[in-house]
Amino acid sequence: MSTFKSVFWGTSAGAAYKFSALVGKDIQGNSWPGSHSLVADGAAIFENENITKSITILNSHSDTGITNNLTSMYFYTPDRSFYKIIADPAIEFLPTTQTALPDNQKIGDSGTLGTFTSNVAAPTTLTWALNPAVNGSSILVLSSGIKTGSTAGPTEIFSYDLDPLGVPTKVTIQLNNGTTIVTLSGDKS
Repeated sequence: MSTFKSVFWGTSAGAAYKFSALVGKDIQGNSWPGSHSLVADGAAIFENENITKSITILNSHSDTGITNNLTSMYFYTPDRSFYKIIADPAIEFLPTTQTALPDNQKIGDSGTLGTFTSNVAAPTTLTWALNPAVNGSSILVLSSGIKTGSTAGPTEIFSYDLDPLGVPTKVTIQLNNGTTIVTLSGDKS
């Protein structure tokens, strides 16, 4: 999984995983085509800190004219801890607790990457799990969710099918804004 993590952490500047032909539906049956990219932006100085950065981009639209364009920038410290996340449009998430994605993981491992406070939203928790697939492959599930008290809020779940070398071959994305659920999936371009 080191190949995936070098893009996730932004250390392989210019490397990217692109899924340009996502297909999907919402729970009402509306069609949602789209695209998704995970791009390593490399090392930089940001707010006087040495960081690496990765960017996720999700563009989708329904056949009823609703659009969903999300861009998130993930900033990491040299030890691969989160420094900050900036989500579209200019929502900043700062870690209050965190644990870096482990260097070595095996099928069945899971954990919490961190809990984040935001300048506009309730606290958000990021989690990960490495689930089994077939023929030595695995599925890395990265999820974020907002919870206020015992009430669950919006969630985003990105499930990357990884080949035995840890290279994504497919992505499935589930977005739940509290009103509707959209599921998109597609192979790597």
